Amino acid sequence: MTRTLATASYDGRRNFPFNVTLENSPTGMAVVADGQRIFENVDGVNPEQFPQGGVGLITHWAPGRFDDVRFDHGIFQPCSIKFDTPPQPSWIVSGTWNTNGGTLNDASAGQTDIIDLHCFGNSVGDDAGTNASYKAKLFNGYANSGNLVGLIFNYQDSNSFYAGDYFEMVFSPTGIAQLNKVIQGTRYPVVTGSYSVPRATWFDVEVLRSGIDTSVRVNGTFIIGHLPMGDLRGGSIGMITHFAKGHYDDVSLTDFVEAPSQ
Repeated sequence: MTRTLATASYDGRRNFPFNVTLENSPTGMAVVADGQRIFENVDGVNPEQFPQGGVGLITHWAPGRFDDVRFDHGIFQPCSIKFDTPPQPSWIVSGTWNTNGGTLNDASAGQTDIIDLHCFGNSVGDDAGTNASYKAKLFNGYANSGNLVGLIFNYQDSNSFYAGDYFEMVFSPTGIAQLNKVIQGTRYPVVTGSYSVPRATWFDVEVLRSGIDTSVRVNGTFIIGHLPMGDLRGGSIGMITHFAKGHYDDVSLTDFVEAPSQ
């Protein structure tokens, strides 16, 4: 017998492909269609309090077609961070960080200052349970090419064989953006891009992970697109500065499902 647990509408079109992600956890089920969460925390899916059984595909009176099917056991929950309390000491890898004024601030401007936000245990990468969008607002009040502010992702914690390795997306006030990987303390340039933001101005950065691919947007404009980066497994997110007192706000980690081409 079929029992309806929830009903919602979505932006579907006839004869047009779309992406669907189903997230099933002990606390409920969620469904994402082309990046839009249409169900959230649906009760009654797991009567035994934990997911069980197989996965598959189904149609009802329709000649459906399916492609790019993936399955894993990861659990992903979106999160956002407000800087209304001081950062936890365990987050600070290097440097001096505070939340004065309701933003996250690096107060030391060291050679490399890092804060590992964890974002409630979620990861960004190829084992994160789903693809992800990592967003934040950044501010750099300095003026020279070596004064960098940026984001880190796939940061490997102390329990990992690759502890301390990460990817960084850093920005100079001269309009140069650099995507690097840091392995055993050595920084390897991956790709260089450019962006156009006036100095001493807040700007939006979004790092998109789709499988092992990385794309980056600044104020909504792509500066890096679909760059394969599979060196590190999923890890936590954070912020990094090099010789700059960077400021950060509006940090979020959400699902990202790339709409398929027709």
